[in-house]
Amino acid sequence: MKKYTFVEFVAALEGEDFDVLEDSWLEWSKKFIEVLPKSHLSFGRHQGDCTRESVVCELCLYEYYLREFKVYSLDEEKFRKEHLW
Repeated sequence: MKKYTFVEFVAALEGEDFDVLEDSWLEWSKKFIEVLPKSHLSFGRHQGDCTRESVVCELCLYEYYLREFKVYSLDEEKFRKEHLW
């Protein structure tokens, strides 16, 4: 099976079934990744839940996706075991 690109991986993580890419999540993933350099992330600051604000911290979310993508890229079997799909 072909490995996901980073955009596809993020969409798969957010979707109902990791093995089925949903168009709506693919679009969201593309937009999320496109706006990252234009958002507060370009300043390298955490804002949101991790700083006790009631919004998601985009930097923490992006770090999470990168960390999970690294495991997936290096050892997909380990990634799947950790996520119990």
